[in-house]
Amino acid sequence: KSMSVLALLLNADVKKFEEKQTKKMEIPRLSAALGAPFELELQPIDPELYSEIQESAVKLDKKGGLKSIDTYALSVRTCVEGIKDPSMKDKGLMKKFGAASPNDLVKKLFLAGEISDISQEISKVNGYTSQDETDEVVKN
Repeated sequence: KSMSVLALLLNADVKKFEEKQTKKMEIPRLSAALGAPFELELQPIDPELYSEIQESAVKLDKKGGLKSIDTYALSVRTCVEGIKDPSMKDKGLMKKFGAASPNDLVKKLFLAGEISDISQEISKVNGYTSQDETDEVVKN
């Protein structure tokens, strides 16, 4: 007879739950520019912070209705928090590229499409599946 989920959790190694799964992602354009593999290490974002980032991108109208979602701002903030290495919060890196903030550094290092791709990969590291996959499932 199989164990209940509760029993599985009670017998689990808690450290395995605390381990953050990271993921490597290469940016081909920067690998070519630098003459060496340019790999980012992506990490999950704390759920509360992730929620805050999403809320900050939502623009409401005067009546409190949804006006728009600033997907670019959402992607940039997701990159700032989800790129573990190299850290977009590194003071030396910001100074080198003349960036005023971590958000600014993301915009200076990556093209809009790359920011979108990185953000999507960070979402996957956070356990979200991409919208495209969801749409595929709905179609079939």
